[in-house]
Amino acid sequence: QTATDKRVTVSSSLNFYILFYTAFIPTFIPQGITGKSYQTHFLILASSYLVVGFTTKSLFALLSGYAKKALQSENINLVNYFSSTLLFLLGAYLVAKSMSDYLT
Repeated sequence: QTATDKRVTVSSSLNFYILFYTAFIPTFIPQGITGKSYQTHFLILASSYLVVGFTTKSLFALLSGYAKKALQSENINLVNYFSSTLLFLLGAYLVAKSMSDYLT
């Protein structure tokens, strides 16, 4: 990626967040609020959105790192055994459920 491509990506990302904050968040602020109270509500909603987004993306990154280590370890046979058993049991459950729906 060139420097121009990176600037375009950052610019379009910032444009999305500006559009999101100015279009979506004010719909959750009660009508009739003006001035400092409006700013307070807006900042609370925007900061809570940022905190939730940062937390979920961070947890996803951490969990994917652990999953990568688990899938590349010596215990790959255990992972294969667990996943195949889980898929088999889910398939058996679906067959049993469809048979009970068919019979009733």
